Amino acid sequence: MVRTVVLPCAMDGIVTGIILSIGRIVGESAALLYTAGLANVILNPLQSIKPGNAGATLTVSLYIYAKERGEFGVAFAIAVILLLITFTINIAAKLLAHKLKR
Repeated sequence: MVRTVVLPCAMDGIVTGIILSIGRIVGESAALLYTAGLANVILNPLQSIKPGNAGATLTVSLYIYAKERGEFGVAFAIAVILLLITFTINIAAKLLAHKLKR
């Protein structure tokens, strides 16, 4: 009964709750993004797996390139990457909700 009736009807609310919780987690961890990734270098994947290498997060890199270095082309590229990541998560969530709604 639960598997065939209750879960299919409640799936929209469950998916919405998951999406809202992810948004809240990201929002509350914004301070962590600024403090944990406070390096001036964006590492490539090979450098990032070595212990002891600290790399900048995308948000910190965006701030550093825009405000301190004045390289607005790089800052806009990082902003586009952040927007694409956000849009990808939103589209994936909508597709998942639409698929689960059936």
